Amino acid sequence: MSDKFRWLEADNGRVKSWVAKQNRLTEKALRSGKSYQIFKKELETYHRQDVVFTPTKIGEWYFWSARKAKEDKAVFYRRRGFKGKPKVLINPNKLKPRGLISLESKVISRTGRYLLYGLTAAGTEMETLYILDLKTNKLVDQPITFCRHASVAWRKDESGFFYTRNPKPGTVSKADEHYYAKVYYHQIGNDVSTDKLIFGEGRHKEDHYSLWLSDDDRYLVIGPSRNWVENELHLLDIGTGKIHPLITGIKAQFFVRFAAEHMYVMTDYKARRWRILRVKTSE
Repeated sequence: MSDKFRWLEADNGRVKSWVAKQNRLTEKALRSGKSYQIFKKELETYHRQDVVFTPTKIGEWYFWSARKAKEDKAVFYRRRGFKGKPKVLINPNKLKPRGLISLESKVISRTGRYLLYGLTAAGTEMETLYILDLKTNKLVDQPITFCRHASVAWRKDESGFFYTRNPKPGTVSKADEHYYAKVYYHQIGNDVSTDKLIFGEGRHKEDHYSLWLSDDDRYLVIGPSRNWVENELHLLDIGTGKIHPLITGIKAQFFVRFAAEHMYVMTDYKARRWRILRVKTSE
């Protein structure tokens, strides 16, 4: 199947010119007649509402995102128990340049000691990852740059994490900077430049990855995919460093979750309405 609009994924003058023309055409159409004010009022009525997203509980702490009616972007909070006072951890509305910074990834370590969060600027989708020590409220280590749609998995002892990262600009062509993602491991306290490459060398340039770490910290499942209808699964034995292919060459989707000694896999393989499989990690 041909993709006649593939050229719009590039970052060049032709694309910017096309976007500017489309914006002018849209503005002209929307602002003509009385419909614009009606449309604007309806959007503001339904968008300018207080919104609270589902919280995550880790130990005695609750973490959640919420957006007040007059805020453009959701703020990330933490609270101790039900009666604790909410504390703002990350407020993208106050980050400069105002209105152009978005909070993307928010991955809390196993006991809630660290928060790894990702920021993007002006809708680039390329995250910069930061590690916040919630005991000291200070950032640790250097920011990790060039992480498009990052996937992150913290180690059980919070000594480090697995994550996905794209190549530095200049190491590949400009058109490929959003591709060639790989899986790395970062040890807290180490220089980012020494992060170990785990998976992705020699893979297809369009692969992007999902990461799942077992509760006992023994296995990391890596799920490479380059479309939205199928993916592979590879198993890293963290103790030995060996990687074993679990699922390859099957045109289906597989999503993993770990709970205690089991691995659960949700898949549409031979199941149009999906099904859930369970296997012991010891097997």
